Amino acid sequence: MKQIKKIMAFMILGTAMLFASCEDENVIQNSILEIGKTEIKAPVEGAKINIKVTSNVAWTISSKQGWAVPEITNGEGSREVEINITENLYRDERKDILTIATVDGTQTKTIEIVQETAQKPDENYAYKLPVVFHVIYRDANNEKQNLSEGYLKEVLSDVNKIWKEAAPHLNVEFVMATETPNGVTMTEPGVHRVQWNIDKIDYKRFMGYTEAAPKRYRDLLWDQNRYVNICLYNFSDPDITGVTTLPYTIAPDTLDGLEKLPNNIAPTELPISYCVSVNSLYAYTKPGNNLESTNFVSTIAHELGHYLGLRHVFGEDANMKTDYNEDSDFCKDTPTYNRKKYLKELSKYTLAHPKFTQEDVNKWILRTNSITGEQFRSNNIMDYYWTLRNKFTEEQTKRMQYVLLHSPFVPGPKIRTAKQKIVSKRNFKMPVRHAICQ
Repeated sequence: MKQIKKIMAFMILGTAMLFASCEDENVIQNSILEIGKTEIKAPVEGAKINIKVTSNVAWTISSKQGWAVPEITNGEGSREVEINITENLYRDERKDILTIATVDGTQTKTIEIVQETAQKPDENYAYKLPVVFHVIYRDANNEKQNLSEGYLKEVLSDVNKIWKEAAPHLNVEFVMATETPNGVTMTEPGVHRVQWNIDKIDYKRFMGYTEAAPKRYRDLLWDQNRYVNICLYNFSDPDITGVTTLPYTIAPDTLDGLEKLPNNIAPTELPISYCVSVNSLYAYTKPGNNLESTNFVSTIAHELGHYLGLRHVFGEDANMKTDYNEDSDFCKDTPTYNRKKYLKELSKYTLAHPKFTQEDVNKWILRTNSITGEQFRSNNIMDYYWTLRNKFTEEQTKRMQYVLLHSPFVPGPKIRTAKQKIVSKRNFKMPVRHAICQ
């Protein structure tokens, strides 16, 4: 009898365990997803920040804008995730959203990342100016139109080396843009390729030099308050290497040699193509020895000097005629000379000496100051051949600092009054000054 009771007890226990096991299999496990933060404030310089994800299931993580980059795109269970927040080159406050979601679709969490604006600028502020090269081409296989991938990054790196040595106290660096005006990460940083059914372009028409620039050209450009726009195309005039729109000031700010706007306007109100244009026919002339009269890198370095308010160091009258003996660049520490006279003498010499040697270069690097009569070696970036093109002066540096701190349509934080910050419609005729370079 006792044996029968034991057997029945075991049967009851076994049945109970069986039912319990079946019940466990039918229990649906609830997905858990928790995050430690819902908002992150990040410095403008960028940072690496860890977030804690607590979960019992698999999940994904993604960035809406793409500048707050998680180290992984999916995970499972609980762990820390490192978020790499890139530097805010555009210096305005910006926001990104991180979305963490369980793969079963039952739980979603978001983290808002706010990247602060830059500090109030002064003459010691370190500027990083995002550059976008608009490569305009017809034939995709013609490298003088459609420049090879990676080449422009090398060129800009060389330009920065020249500028750093030429003006070590300026604190400016040109960097390849990383995102489009819509906030989309660029697959080829700093390069915007545009195919048009045209081989050569009239730079005067493109820039709006003689009349309002056609809308097609103006619409090509990106927000000038956020980007340095450099347009590369084959010029219809092969003798011109580059053209640049000189900057403006906004009243009451003023700088000799620059046009003054009565009020601030949006870049979309500009009747001109406010940019740098460089003749891509010369794109593959590289820096080498002194026997090269010019090259693509030094041309861009020179044009960016114009972009930040510098004039040519040789004498130019109001109509940019170079048969001029007066100092016209508004910098007293840059000796001036008569460019037309210099070229006339150089032309005679090269006819008599067709094989130009290093000794000839050394001779023609010398200039005669048209005011004092003294000789000097040409080394300024804002000169033409023959020149070393490796220096900015102290007054040139101060002039560029003023433009960086005050001028509209130049990226970076500005010193502005409350009135200057107001952006209004353009109700005045836009004065225009260009620098045209051979």
